[in-house]
Amino acid sequence: SSAASDVYKRQVEQLCPVELKPSVLKTLTIIALKEPIRQSYLKELRSNAYEHVQELLKMGLISRHRDKNGRSFNLKTTPKFAEYFKLKGDAKTLAKIMDLEKQAKEKGEDEDSIDLSEFVEEN
Repeated sequence: SSAASDVYKRQVEQLCPVELKPSVLKTLTIIALKEPIRQSYLKELRSNAYEHVQELLKMGLISRHRDKNGRSFNLKTTPKFAEYFKLKGDAKTLAKIMDLEKQAKEKGEDEDSIDLSEFVEEN
């Protein structure tokens, strides 16, 4: 894995008080960035998404609703997700964090120098 993804993982681990396996976290990130996302589409992106969805539903981090045609489920994050990651605003924050990381990398800066304070609420 790249240095950037390691840094991202470390940042998420700092933000993330509960243990989530990196593979589950990756699935959660995809849901957060693309929500609402069809479960069938998520399964195309992540082959073991179904088990992850079960775990995330049990933890209350995502919700699942049948879509209008009733054939698939739409997944999205819950308020508990935002609380859990202490995110201000919505999941687009994750996209911003990933983008800041990309910019830092392109400038040859150390990703650890990224200031995440604007994204994290003070306790």
